[in-house]
Amino acid sequence: MLLKEVGLECEWWLLDYNNKIVEAPKYNFPSDSIGFLVETSGIWSNCSHVSVDTLIANKVACMEKASELGFYMTEYPWMPVTNSWKDYIIRKYDVKQSRDNTFNIYRKGDTQHTGFRYGKMKNIDGTDYEGWYATAGLHVHFSIWDTDSEAYVWMNVACIENIVKQMDNIYKKEITDYNRMMGEWEPKGFGDETDKPHGFEYRALPNNVNKYDVATNALDVLNNCTQDLP
Repeated sequence: MLLKEVGLECEWWLLDYNNKIVEAPKYNFPSDSIGFLVETSGIWSNCSHVSVDTLIANKVACMEKASELGFYMTEYPWMPVTNSWKDYIIRKYDVKQSRDNTFNIYRKGDTQHTGFRYGKMKNIDGTDYEGWYATAGLHVHFSIWDTDSEAYVWMNVACIENIVKQMDNIYKKEITDYNRMMGEWEPKGFGDETDKPHGFEYRALPNNVNKYDVATNALDVLNNCTQDLP
């Protein structure tokens, strides 16, 4: 039996009540590798509600911890940062040495790996902003587990790119509204602590998309793109 599963991993801002970014690792929150975001995950499942409900449960636990510490968590795809703060984070978390395993099916070289970009954005109040900003995304993990061999099924690059294109088509507006890069994905299990291939992550989405819709659409796309598998 093949279990075709998706899992969600979401990045959230941890802020003080002056709306300043708080470094999540400093207070022992689950965090992204770059060091300035809370990162929560749900379990991988072939049921969209399981994927999302477990993600939200972990978010709620982190929100309660944040409140106890006098902070709060928020969901927005980007926040303005100063050049000096960006450089401080890059130095502290050794970002330039962090391995970038991200691929893009449309371009080479430029990725969202560091979480920092420079450009023009629209503030939440509709005013214009130009400068450095940090980003927060929603990553979708796709995998296929073979219950007979008790191992993950390898998805070739053509299959992965097909899945990525279909997700891009569904969420083109949400991705482009926040100047994120379409076509981004990352293989999982190659050269990391597991060194065992276990699917890939689709990494183009902003963090404020509807999580239940994403999980449902992702499962549909995964099933449609892998119909030829036994």
